[in-house]
Amino acid sequence: MNSALLCALNHTKAVFLLEELMAVQNNLLTESLLSDRVLPVLTVRSDEHAEALGAGLLLGGLHGAEVTLRTPFALSAIRRMHEMGLHVGAGTIMSVADAEAARDAGAQYLVSPGIVPSVANWSEQNGLPYVPGVASASEIISAQAFGCQVVKAFPASVIGGAEWVKAVSAPIPGVRFIATGGITDDVLADYLMIPSLLAVGGSWFVTGTDVDTITRQIQLLVSRVTEVARRAA
Repeated sequence: MNSALLCALNHTKAVFLLEELMAVQNNLLTESLLSDRVLPVLTVRSDEHAEALGAGLLLGGLHGAEVTLRTPFALSAIRRMHEMGLHVGAGTIMSVADAEAARDAGAQYLVSPGIVPSVANWSEQNGLPYVPGVASASEIISAQAFGCQVVKAFPASVIGGAEWVKAVSAPIPGVRFIATGGITDDVLADYLMIPSLLAVGGSWFVTGTDVDTITRQIQLLVSRVTEVARRAA
């Protein structure tokens, strides 16, 4: 076998393995979001805060979270929550350097407020799902062209809320959403009833700083989500 053919075969195998890895990671992301239907979007203030959040989420009945890269404690929080068994994503990813640091800390997917092309390309090359923020049909189509299977409707309350998500879902087949930004208990059910929506994200429902308070807040939220599902059945 000549070297050119061997190189081509090795490249084909590498591409196949990368596609398999991305498929597995995308399935894990979808399953986690559909299991919880809500995604805590966390800004962690200390290592102790990270520990309390991780424990409270798990005790309250959730299995995943997004940790925003807005404080010096974000990467250690991602690492610790991943160790605790949560399906953890990294938010506010604005560069490839952010993506690499989040991946190394244990992040299982990446989230940005908008589409960052360099991050989208890096994500595809490294088998890590990327969830960019979108605020128009054009941005959804652009995200899909980059291979993104899930997008973030952001800021949801400003761009049209649940009605916007429903409206853009109809002409764009296959799009799946996380909706974040300005969502409250009053409109939670409106979003959760949308077939294309995997989960609602936010921080309004987890304001406590100790394990007991966070656990109670999450238990209350889970009961609301369960009631919405019961009414929809």
